[in-house]
Amino acid sequence: MDPPSGATRLRGDEHAAVARGAGVREDAVTEPLRIFIAGSCVSRDTFEYLVPESFTLLEYVARQSLASAFGPPADPPLDLSLLTSPFQRRMLDWDAASRLPDLVRESAGDVDVLLWDIVDERLGLVEPPEGGVLTSSVELRDAESRGLTPSPLDGPAFGTPRHRTLFARALERWRRLLDDLDLRERTVLLAPRWAEVSTAGEPVPTSFGLAASYANELTDEYVGLIRDVVGVRTAGRDVLPVADADHRWGPAAFHYDPATYRALALDIVTSLEAMELLDDGLTDPRALVRDPQPGAYRGRAAVAPRPMRVSLTRSADDELLVEIFGSERQPCSFGLFRGPDRVAMTPYIRATAHRFPVSGPGTYRARVFVRSADGRRVPVSSRGLTVA
Repeated sequence: MDPPSGATRLRGDEHAAVARGAGVREDAVTEPLRIFIAGSCVSRDTFEYLVPESFTLLEYVARQSLASAFGPPADPPLDLSLLTSPFQRRMLDWDAASRLPDLVRESAGDVDVLLWDIVDERLGLVEPPEGGVLTSSVELRDAESRGLTPSPLDGPAFGTPRHRTLFARALERWRRLLDDLDLRERTVLLAPRWAEVSTAGEPVPTSFGLAASYANELTDEYVGLIRDVVGVRTAGRDVLPVADADHRWGPAAFHYDPATYRALALDIVTSLEAMELLDDGLTDPRALVRDPQPGAYRGRAAVAPRPMRVSLTRSADDELLVEIFGSERQPCSFGLFRGPDRVAMTPYIRATAHRFPVSGPGTYRARVFVRSADGRRVPVSSRGLTVA
């Protein structure tokens, strides 16, 4: 079916017209950006539409509300060995242990982009009688319906005052964590609307009683709160979605058709370009969006930790000193950023350090592109440095 007038979508033939390389300068060979996904199948399925030459999956953490991630751990309310999927067992175990913050810390040095969505907030929370906070999930709801949990799984629903309160408290801690790890300015919130119609031209069924129209109202409130508290870039909000009636995970308002995923992927690429996280050889963002093979699913990449590191310090003569270690004097382009804005960028030079003048108060970070012997451009970032 055709989307309603005004939709932001990318047709398959329009996408296919931009061949890999047609929108990228010939000399722009860059190491793939390493993506950490903290979210749901929405981000994970959209990731498949990003070209593997430019994006690789570092980690994927799902089924974990921020309120659970930053709340007290709890025992899983069912025997996880009853779940046949290793992924499901791992996600529920991580949720019970509130593992997201530690997983982000462990990967921070290798993360180029943190892709985040809040779709898994939709089922609310579980607050067991013995204490702790858990994320309500399809697996827990199913276990409860079959009498496999020791007690009813009670807790605040998405959008209720208590859920908002716990989520808002967790947002403050999430922002501090991202700031401490210098990840906030490399985080994208993927926040598409739930689809109200499917490719069959029919209304999309509710998800555990939650209709798409009401879910969109609630999500608007949460996205507004995120903008106020965390202040990260948001992608996908202007995409008008259509649900796929034949989606691999079944019909749902957040299981989209290929055109919607292409539009979401393109919005992510456009956001990364605006955040200056992509190499400047990109001339058409559509070149980094693809149509994945049906049924194919890329796993997490086995990536080695990057041996190079960048430091940013303030010198006595009121300059900012950027130093890179481990580059073996390969040509480097030194960039200085204040908040989301690029202050300065050098051409490629054979140096291991560069000085920039301080251009006012703010939080600065350095990003160095190293041109390796095989022509790749490897980005390496410093931690943030606040100048009063």
